[in-house]
Amino acid sequence: MKSEWKKFKKRHKRNWKVNPITGCWEWQLWLTRGNYGQVTWNNKPKRAHRVTYELKYGPIPEGLFVCHKCDNPRCIRPKHLFLGTPRENTHDSMQKGRRRYGGSGNPKAKLTDELVLSILSWCKYEVDNKLIATRYKVHPTTIRLIRKGHTWKHIPRD
Repeated sequence: MKSEWKKFKKRHKRNWKVNPITGCWEWQLWLTRGNYGQVTWNNKPKRAHRVTYELKYGPIPEGLFVCHKCDNPRCIRPKHLFLGTPRENTHDSMQKGRRRYGGSGNPKAKLTDELVLSILSWCKYEVDNKLIATRYKVHPTTIRLIRKGHTWKHIPRD
C-alpha cells in the first residue's frame, strides 16, 4: 500500500495545489458536479479523495464514505479524510451548516419561504389543497405536507 501511495503522489503531485490557508491539497484536474476531484485509477474513473484514502490507509469498508474534516470536496490530503457512515456524513454536514435539506435549501425546491408563508395563510381559511396547489403550481400532496407540518418545518406556524 505504501509503495502505491508513493507512486500516486509522485504521479499526481502536479495535479493538486496546497491551499496555504487551510492546508488542503486541492485537486486541480477533473471535477465531478459535486466539485470532487476525479482521477483514473486502475483504468476506472474514481473520486480522488477515495483513491488517496485507500492508498494511504487501506480498503474502504463496504457502506462507508470517505468524509472531509475540512469540508472541501476537492481536498485529497489524507490527514483531512475520515471514514463515516452515510448517516454520520449527513449529520456532520448539518452540524457544520453545509446542508439544509428542507425548504429553499433544497436545490430542487419549487417554493420559497415567502411562498410557503403565503400558502399557510390560505390554509387558515380552510381552502382546498387542490386549489392552493393549482395556484402555486405544485402537487396537492405538497400542500398537505406543508399544512400538516411535515415539510418546511422551519417556517413558523400560528
